[in-house]
Amino acid sequence: MSDRSASVIVCDDFTWSLTGKANLIGVYVQDILIPSVELPINQMVFFFTVQTGADDPFQHLALKVNFPGDEPIIQPIPISVPESPRPVERTKLFFRLPILVQQRILRPGKIATSVIHERGELDAGGVWIIHPQSS
Repeated sequence: MSDRSASVIVCDDFTWSLTGKANLIGVYVQDILIPSVELPINQMVFFFTVQTGADDPFQHLALKVNFPGDEPIIQPIPISVPESPRPVERTKLFFRLPILVQQRILRPGKIATSVIHERGELDAGGVWIIHPQSS
């Protein structure tokens, strides 16, 4: 069994603070309701959390976002794990990785997200886009 997992938070904007905190702005906590079957957007941020066992670090990572009706967006991510010794109690490594997507069309369906690594792909979830009159 693998200790690897991934999840995503979807929001409108994102910044890093000077102290290293992530500031997520306009977080979608439920389905995205659109007023027309196609809705152009300026940008959307996908904030991934990726986890693995400390004794099984990732060798390769890429973030994948797939909007309904579009080709998937795949963003390779450079991975570096500090060479310094880790505390014995630290059994997991976490990476928090944002990807900015700009100038897209929202259509009904699921925006599927995943993380590609050297042994396969982790489902990170996603968010559903709903148009009230399309079924």
